[in-house]
Amino acid sequence: MLELSRLMLESGWIPPRPVIFLFNGAEELFLLGSHGFMKTHKWSSTVGAFINIEASGSGGADLVCQSGPGSWPSRIYAQTAKYPMANSVAQDMFGIIPGDTDYRIFAEDVAKIPGLDIIFVLGGYFYHTSYDTLENLLPGSIQARGENLFNLVKAFTNSPMLLKESERSNKAVNEGIDDLRAIFFDYLTWFMIFYPRDVSLIIHSLPVAIFLLTPLFLSFPNITMISLFRTVLDLARGMLLHAFGVILAIVVPAMTAGLRLLFTKNAMNWFAHPCLAFFMFVPASLVGLLLPRIIWGLSEQSHFWGAFGLYSLVTLAYMLAGLSGGFLTFFISMSLLLGRFISSISRKQLGQQSPK
Repeated sequence: MLELSRLMLESGWIPPRPVIFLFNGAEELFLLGSHGFMKTHKWSSTVGAFINIEASGSGGADLVCQSGPGSWPSRIYAQTAKYPMANSVAQDMFGIIPGDTDYRIFAEDVAKIPGLDIIFVLGGYFYHTSYDTLENLLPGSIQARGENLFNLVKAFTNSPMLLKESERSNKAVNEGIDDLRAIFFDYLTWFMIFYPRDVSLIIHSLPVAIFLLTPLFLSFPNITMISLFRTVLDLARGMLLHAFGVILAIVVPAMTAGLRLLFTKNAMNWFAHPCLAFFMFVPASLVGLLLPRIIWGLSEQSHFWGAFGLYSLVTLAYMLAGLSGGFLTFFISMSLLLGRFISSISRKQLGQQSPK
């Protein structure tokens, strides 16, 4: 924040709105610092938007883990961040994570100020220890955070959505405010994909519609009530089997991690070495995922459409719950469908080229 203020002064840029740099402590003591500012400071009612800078580690790409109320803060981030890293799934998951940030005070509990919660996530093994020093910071991460924040501050201060507390209340009464969560995610921090919730209602409904029509496609041209019933039953079996596999993909790694504690005292040495985490959890997860398919033999068709149906229904559940992380299961289901289509074309071509 000190570097940002220096850069703003020396660059000659004059913000069209005042910019407040809030250095507050007592965050670990139930967010008392931010609570004190919002309850007692004369500037609190003038804040139109905020950017909360957090850290649970020593660097890495900045992750936007919370955004709102409304979708315009995440939209501005998607348009202006030089090194974007944002995922609307993080916002859905943050409520069940045993942690908290000042974002809650500004955007939820005391006020309804639109803003972003941006956090470092790598190097968590240094966090809150004597090793959390300047030497262990990742310089590239600090530079990327600074460039992102400088662009964001410029964009926020120029946004027509930047309103004081009284103005936000009047606009909410007279015009209504878009308080629905948008869907957004980055691709390898290269660029952002952002679309509003009303668009997601259409796009995310496609897998469910395809799955509901699947029994007709599979039974065509001999469509009878008996054939439809058998097809639906096979798809239901495949879906339940894949759901069981997903559960085992979570349970088996947890069990192997528990068994590992019996043979070593280094309970979390994988935390500082991600490659160890990969070898420890990913193979066990794959075993759990594939185990039901190996034990209970269903047709390849039932396995495929069962997995597709499961992810389609999860996408629908996300959508009905008003959450914004359904894009993950949406892309999984559509990727399965695309792979199936490419595979069928390849098989036909190979069949035509093979000698009779």
